[in-house]
Amino acid sequence: MIPPLVTRVDILGNKELVVVFNERMDSVNAVLGSVITLSGRNIIKRQLALPVFHNLILTLDSPLLEGREYVLNIRNISDCAGNLLRESNHILALPSQADSGDIVINEILFNPREGGVDFVELNNKSRKYISLNNWALGNTKNGEPNVFSIITTDQVIMPPNSYLALTTEPSVVKEQYPVDRPQNFLEMASFPAYSNVGGGVILRDNNLRLSDKFIYSEEMHHELLSDVKGVSLEKTDAEKTSADLSNWHSAAATVGYATPGYANSQMLTDMPEDVFTVEPEAFTPDNDGLDDYTIIRYSQSVTGRIAALRIYNISGRLIRNMIDNQLIGTTGEIRWDGTDDHGQLVPTGYYLLLVDTFDTTGNKQQFKKRVIVARKGK
Repeated sequence: MIPPLVTRVDILGNKELVVVFNERMDSVNAVLGSVITLSGRNIIKRQLALPVFHNLILTLDSPLLEGREYVLNIRNISDCAGNLLRESNHILALPSQADSGDIVINEILFNPREGGVDFVELNNKSRKYISLNNWALGNTKNGEPNVFSIITTDQVIMPPNSYLALTTEPSVVKEQYPVDRPQNFLEMASFPAYSNVGGGVILRDNNLRLSDKFIYSEEMHHELLSDVKGVSLEKTDAEKTSADLSNWHSAAATVGYATPGYANSQMLTDMPEDVFTVEPEAFTPDNDGLDDYTIIRYSQSVTGRIAALRIYNISGRLIRNMIDNQLIGTTGEIRWDGTDDHGQLVPTGYYLLLVDTFDTTGNKQQFKKRVIVARKGK
């Protein structure tokens, strides 16, 4: 029983909104049964667009005002199977004209896994709401702009400080990578061809002005990766230019080697030093919904660290090899559910978590953490 999901809210005009769902909706419920409100405005008409029943058109009593944010609240709306979305809130505003560099290229997968597809992730690093209507994504030939594909002809709006993954097959990308924000995808009808070896990505706005450009090469991947198929290149600092090759890095193994639609795994942090923490330090893996696992959280001051995470019992015997010399991000977390390498639950007692990290320059660090596996009394 999976409830429907609001993938986005488009603004057709200053008096009309379109709520886009990820599946067919119940027409009677959407128009008459659900509760939908917009702060500061009355919704005077609802219409579920035919024939796909994915788009709910809302007509307002008065125009939206420029420079003002509105909150759209949707409650108790159901799909055709009767699955109910209890509540969904969305902040929206009239779009503003973008300046060059407001929306930038943030991540690219140009050499997908078998059965996979390319994707390019955008980041709106401005404080504006910006429409992608008639923006275009392109490639290069001999370093110059070549073939372009229109991103969308709809009024798809990127909110401030947001991410959006562009691809021809969002479902394939979602199957192959962990997705933190499934709604942050946009399906394009066609996609520029990006070479597996090297090439260029061009982002152009609706006035044909260059918004961003990135010239990439497979040699930019981390030198210790033996296979780069299915590994994306991520920007580490959104404020630095895409032309700075040192501003790009292979996505971390701990996130599945790509982060489509959400913050990059190799994004630089303000942490002055490297930190590993364990919480809770005592946990009870009995599937009762309370402290069933412990979380090892980490924050790194630089990108490109390789890590090994091993768990030992009180006798010093290795019982779980959590990470075996894998590329980690600047931040992340790893869960241990109290099982060993054979999937068996370990006995109660004290366990040592040993973390070793190193980089290509030879810098090494080691972190030790203690954790307790316990059982609740009957």
